[in-house]
Amino acid sequence: MALNSSEFLVLPSDVIMSYQNLLNAFEDASIEANCGLVEKSCDPAACFKPGDNGRETFNCIVHCKDWKWRSTSSGREGKRINILLRIAETIRRRDQALLTSVVQVNYLSVDERRASLLQAFHFDYNPCQRDHALFHAQLTDECFEIPSTDIDSLKIDFAMPERATPRIRCARIPTCDMTFPSVLVCLAADHIGGVLFQGFRSKASELQKKMPYPLITKLKRSLGTDSMDLRSSHWFAHFSR
Repeated sequence: MALNSSEFLVLPSDVIMSYQNLLNAFEDASIEANCGLVEKSCDPAACFKPGDNGRETFNCIVHCKDWKWRSTSSGREGKRINILLRIAETIRRRDQALLTSVVQVNYLSVDERRASLLQAFHFDYNPCQRDHALFHAQLTDECFEIPSTDIDSLKIDFAMPERATPRIRCARIPTCDMTFPSVLVCLAADHIGGVLFQGFRSKASELQKKMPYPLITKLKRSLGTDSMDLRSSHWFAHFSR
């Protein structure tokens, strides 16, 4: 029986390092802007694990600790929030295609070492989910679970909140590509801002050229047929035959 050679491939080092460099640039911009700290569950290059069928998974938790409420907040002692991200992406080794992506985002307010959930949502990309927009967001009432082994590395020194008011989770909002680098760009826009945000955005755009790319051939074709139309109907085009 012939062996599938793709099972023995590994992701190129420049793909792995693009994740590492992206988070490094994000952290550098945050520190320079006096926005707050960026803590990681592990070194990003160590967050890749081999999977089945020639796939690789990237799983990482990021803690934006004591961040400015918004980019225009002034002073180190101004209002601060904590933002937790959990990133789970699946990559095909043979061509570095991004097969799935889930980025969960929790916004927390911390008072006397106890956190309250301000907002929670997640961004999904999965072209195999029927009746789901190719890229979409869902509001949730969930604070995702932090493994006890990651508490120290993430510098979580507060009690996580109980579940908030339940929300209807089947409501999905079509979005642009909101995979890992896109989410970081939006966070930098909201909380870092200005020249430092623009610098990070340029760096992220350059690094994304080496990062796994979503499979959006049908979406591109749909957009190309009527380039002036960006209505939500195009975000379901990957189901067309």
